[in-house]
Amino acid sequence: MSEKTSAGAALAVPLWDSTPSGWDDPRWAALPGRSLVDAETGAAPRMSTLVQAASTDGFLWVRFTAEAAEIRVTMTRYKDKVWQEGAVEVYLRPPGDPCLYEFQVSPIGTVRDLRVHDPGGPVQVFDDSWSCAGWVTDARIRRDAQRNVCGWDAVFGIPWGAFGASVPAGGDGRWRIGAFRLEWDPDEFSALRAGGGGDPHGEDFLVDMALAPSMEHGGPANRMSIIAPTAMLPRDAGGEIRAW
Repeated sequence: MSEKTSAGAALAVPLWDSTPSGWDDPRWAALPGRSLVDAETGAAPRMSTLVQAASTDGFLWVRFTAEAAEIRVTMTRYKDKVWQEGAVEVYLRPPGDPCLYEFQVSPIGTVRDLRVHDPGGPVQVFDDSWSCAGWVTDARIRRDAQRNVCGWDAVFGIPWGAFGASVPAGGDGRWRIGAFRLEWDPDEFSALRAGGGGDPHGEDFLVDMALAPSMEHGGPANRMSIIAPTAMLPRDAGGEIRAW
């Protein structure tokens, strides 16, 4: 279900009373979402992407439902720059924090997390030495009845505690969020909010989060993959393009 919102409107983040089981948790079907727009013009992109968000057990949960006619990937290692092949991304800006925190997930579940210093500024620095302990992911590729690729889904949970703070009751404090999808050949960059020709790490692409009145804190998801910063998956021999 998609919800029409004006440019720059806050992203609703309701409170759930238990951890989602993954991209197929039935509660996602009833949760309003936001369709990404062309990051420069605000028009509908060639391939649609729906973003939904919820909070539970001390985590921010974000789900992407993406249309796709083909998926071509090579990257399988933690911290690979998956945005160069196609990925969905979440940016977070905690209240009072000068840094931006970036999370990337590919269609086959390869992930990258990093911290951006001076985001959108003239001397911004992309810091891959930072890792978000405890964030969780789940991804799948969808196929139609003829087994042709028709899209992909990704959901991941980001622990509020990774930023040294909890979300206060009533949503006090101004948490900012950005959501993006990158595709190549043909190139397409879609976002929660169009930012014109500005740097995607700048404020023009972020919106406020409308958080639930209270938060619960607990453990990680039950069947998602827990990201271990030291775990490395082997790259395919030769790094060849794999079509899914």
